[in-house]
Amino acid sequence: MYEPTKMSTPSTNLSFREKAGFSAGEFGGSGLWQMLMTYIGFFFTDVFGISAGVVAFMFLAVRIFDGVNDPIMGMLSDRTETRHGKFRPYILWAAIPFGIIALALFWAPDLSDIGKVIYGYTTYTLMMVIYTVVMIPYSALSGVMTSDPQDRTSLNTFRFFGAFVAALIAKTLYKPMVAFFGQGNDVIGNRWTLAIFAIITVICFLIAFRSTRERVKAPKSERQSILRDIAQLSKNGPWVIILILSLVSLIYICIKGGIQVFYFKYYVGGERDLFPLFIFLSSLSTILGVMTTTFWTKRFEKKNVLIASYALSSIFAGVFLFLRPDQVYLIFGFEILAALTMGPIMPILWSMMADAADYSEWKHGERATGLVFSASTMAFKMGVAIGGFISMGVLGLKGFVANQDQSPEVLGAMKQMVSVYPAAGGVICMIALTFYTLTNDRLKTIEEDLGGRRETAQAD
Repeated sequence: MYEPTKMSTPSTNLSFREKAGFSAGEFGGSGLWQMLMTYIGFFFTDVFGISAGVVAFMFLAVRIFDGVNDPIMGMLSDRTETRHGKFRPYILWAAIPFGIIALALFWAPDLSDIGKVIYGYTTYTLMMVIYTVVMIPYSALSGVMTSDPQDRTSLNTFRFFGAFVAALIAKTLYKPMVAFFGQGNDVIGNRWTLAIFAIITVICFLIAFRSTRERVKAPKSERQSILRDIAQLSKNGPWVIILILSLVSLIYICIKGGIQVFYFKYYVGGERDLFPLFIFLSSLSTILGVMTTTFWTKRFEKKNVLIASYALSSIFAGVFLFLRPDQVYLIFGFEILAALTMGPIMPILWSMMADAADYSEWKHGERATGLVFSASTMAFKMGVAIGGFISMGVLGLKGFVANQDQSPEVLGAMKQMVSVYPAAGGVICMIALTFYTLTNDRLKTIEEDLGGRRETAQAD
């Protein structure tokens, strides 16, 4: 067990106000993002009328394109210099375009079949690009608000508390709001629902911009070439492990998350009655899991907490393979357990990214926070792309047809994608974590060394 000691290195203990203000940005971004992850496949097939096979390839193509953009955005923000800092300005600049494009994505205009495909590709691509423009700098911001590893974990706990509260609200209220505003017309319902969430998102981004400050400064001797940035990152062993964890985690999270609405509608039945409650309890359980993160990381290594989270959530997800449609209480119960034990995963992964940026600065004498976070986010995006492609692609291959009774093959595939796939992904992540080397004691030594270097540089 790790007993924390007070670091002698100068660091900033962030106030509750600043942590809460920072989390507002994630609340805004994640509300729409979680709605996107959970419902966009369902929206495209069952509301807009695009076939599952076309949607599968759309997910793959657009999200791979979007993932490649992430390191570009990271390097751009690393080289940005304004009176507001490197990363905060993008939150301000992209807030309103983010809301407008999100509304356009769910607008569902009356078009021909080919027109729908073109419109879907265009708005989905724009959504991914604007998400990158605002969320890459926002993510990197957490690495420069404080240099204290424990304070970073606390900051990211606040962040993902906001994220999962947003997920709870968005995923739970989406279908009831569509039904309320649409009165049987899901197109109209989607437009009003997204308009409300878009306005909330813009306000949240502006709060995050006003509430935060950038404090950890890159050495003045920087700015090396882009190729050198990338070469140094590829030699950052801890970051490589985080890259693998990010990719695999998002693949199985997106497979499971994207298929759950189908699972309830076609396998469990009664989707309109049960699914909002299911999502509400799942999201609430994740929030409770997130809230325990700081408690666990103050007592154990981040790596060990992650291994335990992956192990337990994999076991609880795997049970779904054996559950029948009429075992509703068990379906709800094991989802609550799986979500609860998954709670600490994202806060710890994102705090590890800031640790990897410190490691890179310590090893090479140059800091590239934006690149570290953006390259990791690229892995998240690739995971979303692959996960979305797999979930919709498998449905298409098995013969899924929207709004009809499904064959045993389709129903069996749905069961596997909410059970076997996430369980296998968790096992892969556990294996990868055995190679992670940034222990708490090593991080303390690195931060003390970096603190001395920064003091010397300021004195000079």
